[in-house]
Amino acid sequence: AARFLLSLYQRRVQLGQYKLPVSIKYPVYVLSKLNAEHSTTLRYLVKHGLTFSVVIEPQDEPLYLKWWEGQWIVTLPENDRGLSYARNYIKQLSRERNEEKHWQFDDDITSFSVFEHDKVSATHPTRVLAAIEAGCGPFSNIAVAGPSNASFKPSATSSPLNFNKLITASCMLVDNACDLKWDIDRVEDIDYSLKVLVKEWVTVKFVFQLFCKENDQRTGGNYSARDKYEEAVDRLLKRWPDVFIKWALIEFL
Repeated sequence: AARFLLSLYQRRVQLGQYKLPVSIKYPVYVLSKLNAEHSTTLRYLVKHGLTFSVVIEPQDEPLYLKWWEGQWIVTLPENDRGLSYARNYIKQLSRERNEEKHWQFDDDITSFSVFEHDKVSATHPTRVLAAIEAGCGPFSNIAVAGPSNASFKPSATSSPLNFNKLITASCMLVDNACDLKWDIDRVEDIDYSLKVLVKEWVTVKFVFQLFCKENDQRTGGNYSARDKYEEAVDRLLKRWPDVFIKWALIEFL
């Protein structure tokens, strides 16, 4: 029933039969490292009038204060603890602020877009984020949801929603009622998505809502450039030897 209702909602959005809110409901937290001046996410959100908190390490605070006012900044308690530490801190902070859900963004998002009339068109970020918030709103079992990566363009025959698939950590709506944590850097989104599914939560990818990122190999200070990918994958495979190899690589991603 939930799948049907969500799919129906998504189709009505595509057909313009559902009026989206003019603002988003949940707060945005942007993870950033050594990227105060050139973060595409921060510039993009400011350009489109969205408020946010940029989450940084203590050692980077002087750099960010040169570019951003103090009320925009959340400083982590410790340096160099990695992505999972930062994501867990954000989730706990959001809970302490009595927020039902929250958004987590990487600092290298360049734009949002929608797929409609058989083409991808750039749009205001609120249109994408509000659609996902409204789609998840009636349901209490969606642990994490998010848009699709624009690198994978949908087609007219695509399902508007993908259930129980990987939700990339680059742009995700997290339900604070889910008490699971991230703990494997660099592939923490794969691990987290698998954890929530094992605990019988649901993930939802909104296929017709998309985000675009800079090349992950760019020169810069984002977290992904600091993590050891091969070591992380080895840890992931040891944790999920059968599930990951036989199921995730084929269907999950």
